Amino acid sequence: MTYIELAVDSACVQAPNVFTPDGDGINDSFYVLARNIAEIEVRILDVNLQLVMAFDDTRTQWAGSQPSGFGPFTVQVQAVTTSGITLTGQAPLTILGYGDNPCLSYDGTPVCGDQLDPRLCGPVYDTNEVFCP
Repeated sequence: MTYIELAVDSACVQAPNVFTPDGDGINDSFYVLARNIAEIEVRILDVNLQLVMAFDDTRTQWAGSQPSGFGPFTVQVQAVTTSGITLTGQAPLTILGYGDNPCLSYDGTPVCGDQLDPRLCGPVYDTNEVFCP
């Protein structure tokens, strides 16, 4: 899977695989969405699998400000649902920037945070970012 989407019963955890910390208010930080989750642990690892950031809630956001470059990073999630079931997943994470280009380049299927709906699992919206064809 190219992004994190974990679900069982009514519980769900989602995380994008790209974000664009360019200050435009759209997908400027990485965050995790969760529904019916009692506990969660999120770890972001750099290309050498060294820990860049870890958090245990869904309020924390990462703006990509650590000096580890643009990645690729790896996101690992472990969550316990309100019914006691453990969900685990791992996916790549890349920081993208427009630079002088009118569109973003990404090798794969980009899933941005603005595509995720905290009430459902799966991208349900088009993104406001412009990706190159």
